[in-house]
Parts: sequence; structure tokens; C-alpha cells
Amino acid sequence: MFATATYITLDIDNRTMSITNAGHFPLVIRNHEGVISQHGLNGGISQGILPDPKYQTEQVILNPGDIGLLYSDGATEAQNKNKQQFNFSGISYILEQEAQISPEELISRLQQ
Repeated sequence: MFATATYITLDIDNRTMSITNAGHFPLVIRNHEGVISQHGLNGGISQGILPDPKYQTEQVILNPGDIGLLYSDGATEAQNKNKQQFNFSGISYILEQEAQISPEELISRLQQ
């Protein structure tokens, strides 16, 4: 048995986020300028596979207007009526098309 995980620590005073990834999908950030990036790509192996895994932590600087999204395979493997999977391209498409999307609007769009 194994599990994927992402551990995030948010430092509001310094506007930074520390991300440690254990085999999970990366965190997606659309910054205040509309640029989309993925973080936590240097993560380690899923939990439960090795007895003493090593993980790296990535630090991200945040700015007002940045929005972050963590997702699971439930989002990427969702299918439309033609059995086409949503994939990461569907997530990035929504983030690219919506200039000023709120977290609530983002969730609503992803659920559609």
C-alpha cells in the first residue's frame, strides 16, 4: 500500500510557500500576471514504498493575486460524454482563459 501527499507550509508574513511532494500531482500556480507554473515537481516517491524516503522542499514566493490549485486524479481522469479525459490540459486551459478567477469560480468551472 502507498499514498501520495503534498505538504505545504504557508508563511503569510513573508509571502512564501514551502512545498514538499510525495508522489502527488504538482501544485499549479497562476500568478498575478497570468503565468502558469507547476511546483513540487522535484518531489519524492509516494509514501509507503521505501522504508526511509528522502524528500525535497521547494520554496515559492507569492504575490497578491496569485492563485494556487492542488488537484487529484479525480480531476484529471474525469471524462466528458465522449469519454475524453479532462487531463492537466483542461485545468491549465481554465486557468489561462480566466483572467481574474476567484477560488470559488475556479472550483465551479472545474466541476463543470
